[in-house]
Amino acid sequence: MSLRGMRETVGALVLAAAVLFAAGQAMAASTSPSPLIGISIESVGPYDNYTTAGEGVDNGDGTYTLAGVGYGTNFNCDWSITVNPDPFVTGNFTLTNLSTFTQTFVLTVSLPVTPALPGPNVMGGYFGDLTYTDFNNSGAVTVSTIGLNPFYSARIDGSEVVPLGSFTATASGGPGVVGTVSQHNFGTPIPSDPAPAVNSSIAFQIRFSLTGQDRVQFPAYFEVRPVPEPSSALLIGLGLLGFVAARKRS
Repeated sequence: MSLRGMRETVGALVLAAAVLFAAGQAMAASTSPSPLIGISIESVGPYDNYTTAGEGVDNGDGTYTLAGVGYGTNFNCDWSITVNPDPFVTGNFTLTNLSTFTQTFVLTVSLPVTPALPGPNVMGGYFGDLTYTDFNNSGAVTVSTIGLNPFYSARIDGSEVVPLGSFTATASGGPGVVGTVSQHNFGTPIPSDPAPAVNSSIAFQIRFSLTGQDRVQFPAYFEVRPVPEPSSALLIGLGLLGFVAARKRS
């Protein structure tokens, strides 16, 4: 075989290996089992708790969705969560304080991660825009963070890795008044901040107080992604270079 023929063959083989590698990765993602998505909501003053977990509905694109209504004596919360085992977790929440007094709420959404992500990894996330509404038409509504606790906490293996958002927001002036808190984010473009290894789970936790019989609505998101292995990127690059070189010589 001529030198030219050998180069063309090597280029084609490397490209084929790269394509097979990518196809294997895609197949692994598409056949991931449905993850067990967990959500818990607690109110303090008086204490109330809602906890559930379930397998998401397969959306056919590698993501899974689970939705429901969390409820207690003193609150209810409409929620819809979408996850990807890669992993990321996102959700939309509408929580109403059913009591006549200000309460503290803690909402946690978690996603198990299998297999573990030893790193290096990157991460990013956000919450908001947040909308708070005078739902009982008293003419005022206040939502705020609690002491030194952030509104949003990104968590890996149960430990906080990023605190996000500290504020007291009040709207007043008439029945049904509405206020907003703009989006807070980190690791933009998401994900780009360095992240620790993930051994078992990722989660985000939301903590805030809300005036009696009023409502908040907000989205939240957290993603961790492995940094691509240099060998994989090199394999694909070599395949493409070999293919281009072979085409030029022909």
